[in-house]
Amino acid sequence: SDDFEDFVQNRKKNYLHVRLLTIRSKESAVLKETDAEELRETRFLPEKYTFQTANWIFGDKVALLSLQKERPIGIVIQDNTVANTFRMYFELLWKNAEQT
Repeated sequence: SDDFEDFVQNRKKNYLHVRLLTIRSKESAVLKETDAEELRETRFLPEKYTFQTANWIFGDKVALLSLQKERPIGIVIQDNTVANTFRMYFELLWKNAEQT
């Protein structure tokens, strides 16, 4: 959507790099092709690990966004302990994700 494109453009303007974990699909393969220009590194998880939320970890915050179109909801938790725990989860998944 336009909001997501605005987010990407603002992130690029501020040189904020991200790492993305997702399942392999036509859409995610196209996304991976633009990793370098969009300051992103994408890795793929097995399809059985389909996320139903988008999770962002930044500083001492974690943002959880529901991917349900009918009833979207977002939560931001500001707590260093929670953010560090989510980072550990992410790093475990990242190390086991497929790079290509």
